[in-house]
Parts: sequence; structure tokens; C-alpha cells
Amino acid sequence: MCVLASVCVCDSIYLSIYLSIYLSIYLSIYLSIYLSIYLSIYLSIYLSTCQVSQIMIGLMVMSYSIPLLSTEFTEVVTFGVPWWSGLSFIAAGVVAIVMEKHSSMKSLSVCMVVTLVAILVSLLALIIYFIDLHNNPEAPCNHPLAPATQDRQEYECNHQHYATVFSYGVKSSLLLFTIIQITISSTLSYILYKKRRSFGPYSSLNQDVPTTPILVTAPDFN
Repeated sequence: MCVLASVCVCDSIYLSIYLSIYLSIYLSIYLSIYLSIYLSIYLSIYLSTCQVSQIMIGLMVMSYSIPLLSTEFTEVVTFGVPWWSGLSFIAAGVVAIVMEKHSSMKSLSVCMVVTLVAILVSLLALIIYFIDLHNNPEAPCNHPLAPATQDRQEYECNHQHYATVFSYGVKSSLLLFTIIQITISSTLSYILYKKRRSFGPYSSLNQDVPTTPILVTAPDFN
């Protein structure tokens, strides 16, 4: 009886710890989404919303992946997927912002290449997320001393169950952010492609214009 009581106390402690972690994570997610939307609206006066969204998603991916360092290392943490994918998102947004100030054929080409690289990195990260979620599902809630009744089972799960549920939820959020990043990068690539095509006729016309001044002499009527 004493052993069962001590196990119940430990389970309640684990449950309260992971519930508090869940609450803080979800509150930070909602707060970050609200701040990102507010910053996107505020900065869109000067910058494009796509570039700002890329930077914000990169920062969110890197910050939300920090709690995974306290859980069991799986494929996502071992390969450092959130960190190099987040850095690629930030780099794509920064390059797009810098190149926007220098509107030329070369700058558009560089921005398109960086955005396409970000899409490829996002697709690779998406594959690793799916593999990780498939290979590391949530552990079942089956405490050896827990009674067989269904109403008591959720209160007597071991810490491994809550740890895997927490890790699975964080990775699912990172997977969602990566899908959003792919959508934004694809949209930005299409916009850059349209702008690059519009630059084509003007660049060919500029090549026909001589860069050196032509000396025109007035006719001599004498």
C-alpha cells in the first residue's frame, strides 16, 4: 500500500511538471505567433511580408527546439534539423531583404537561388521530421502498478509517457512551421520569377544603348 501511494505521488509530481511545461510551451507559441503577426504587419510598411515571415519562422523553429535537448535524442536532435533549417530560413529572409534594395537582374537571380536552397532544405527537414515521428511514437500509458480501470489510468502514467508526448508535440509544431516555410518560400520564388521575367525586355533594351557618349558635330555652313 505504501509502495502504491509513493508511486501515485511520483506520478502526480511528473504529471504536474509536464503539464506546466505544456502550458508554458503553448503560451509561448501563441505569444510568438501574435508577436510575429504584429511585427509582420508593422514591418510590412518598409519590407515585404514574405521576408519578415521567413525570419520569424526561422527564429521560432530554433527557439522551440531548445526543449528537445532535455529529452531523448532522436533523429531530429541528432542531425540538428531545427537549427540548420532555422538558419536557412533566416538567411533566405535576410538575403531577400538586402537584395530588395538593389533591384537588378543579378540581385533577383541571387535571391531566387537562396530561396530555392531554402525550399530544398525545408523539404529535407520535412522528410526527417516524418521519419522521426514515425520511428518515435508516444509511449503507451501503462504503469505496472496501475489498476486496470480506465478512469485511473491517465493519472498513473510513468514519466516516459509524458516525455514522449511532450517531444512528439514539439516535433509536430516544428513540422507545421516547416510546411509554412515551404509555402512562403514557394510563393516568394514565384514572385521573384515573375519579376525576373519582367526585367528581361528592359535589360535587353539597355544592352542596345551605348554606354559611351556620342560626339555630334554641328554642320559647317561656311
